[in-house]
Amino acid sequence: MQDYFMTYNRRLTYSSMLIMNAYSSSMTVLPVVLSDLILQFSISSSQAGMMSSLISLGALSALVSSTYLQGRVRKSSVIVLAGVAASTVLVIISFSRSFAFILPCFYLQGFFLSGFLDPNVNAFMIDLNPANSGRYVSVLHALYGTGGLIAPLVFQQVIRHSGWQGVYLAAAAFLFMLTLPLGITGIKAGRESVPVIKKDSKLTLKTINEFFSKRRNLLLLTCMFFYSATQNTHVLWIIRYMTTVLNNSGYGAIALSGFWVCCTICRFVMPYVPGKPMLKFALGLLPGAVFLALGFLSGSALLLIVASCVFGLFGGHSIPTLVNECARQYPGATTFPSMLMFLSMHIASTIMAVLIGMASARFSLQYSIIILPFLASLASISGFVFLVSQRGKDMILL
Repeated sequence: MQDYFMTYNRRLTYSSMLIMNAYSSSMTVLPVVLSDLILQFSISSSQAGMMSSLISLGALSALVSSTYLQGRVRKSSVIVLAGVAASTVLVIISFSRSFAFILPCFYLQGFFLSGFLDPNVNAFMIDLNPANSGRYVSVLHALYGTGGLIAPLVFQQVIRHSGWQGVYLAAAAFLFMLTLPLGITGIKAGRESVPVIKKDSKLTLKTINEFFSKRRNLLLLTCMFFYSATQNTHVLWIIRYMTTVLNNSGYGAIALSGFWVCCTICRFVMPYVPGKPMLKFALGLLPGAVFLALGFLSGSALLLIVASCVFGLFGGHSIPTLVNECARQYPGATTFPSMLMFLSMHIASTIMAVLIGMASARFSLQYSIIILPFLASLASISGFVFLVSQRGKDMILL
């Protein structure tokens, strides 16, 4: 019977990985089509920032409301329903003909994809593989990286033949197709009463108070905030920066794909590199901060491509590391800590999208984007503070 359940565990694990790949492809669409949308709707840089902000705002709304679902709905059901709903939203975006109509769609995209699908897939992966959760979550995010790697290059070709509308249709079809395997396997596993399909324990006020009373958790949320502010700003604006400031959109796509290539390599390899996960997090962000600063200050497109690759190669493991480091402390109730980590991530994304958009409109993107290396440095400093605070407890510094 144990072998029978393990077979379902493997199927559910692989199905979850497929969905993460499709999710990343869907979330890569906006950076690729951003310049086309600006031209299509004749909007300013600050208005362009609203699109990313609404995705993050939708995610924030879902993350807050998802606490009600803990212990009431199975994670696998939430993931599948979110995938189908998000596919529908992407189709609707492709048929949008006005900026006012498309904005609520971005909110819904964030609500279903980033708010429900993403944190539940991560928590579900930890449930499926508790003994090696760190490695499996890293692989999960590595597959997210492959989507971010391939999608920009593929979508650049789709734009040439079908415009930005075709890109959204392609992303919707891909997401829907890769959601089906988990839906089918999840239904069968539920009927067979596979243990991992069981619901989390219900969230209580005591659980919430205990979580926020631990300095460890607060520092992990801080690390996630600063790292996410760095990564999401880089991913959203690098193509726009290359296009408008350096007059080379092709290099922008290469820089973004280069980041995801190195990010994917990092997520596959870093779990096998000796050292504590949080030490690797804190140290890994320093080279990225230095190279990003050199790239933006020099104005060299080639150096920025190198900087993007360095940032991904040494810091790409950060999100899975932080999520696992937080959620692994709460076996049987992984939804809430995972949700809070992603809540911190999307708060950072919302704030930075607005700030960069406003600063670009008032000054220029050339100057506003220089904040990236400072954010990376703050994330690294937060990591070192975490390590120092945990000395003599469940972690050591070296």
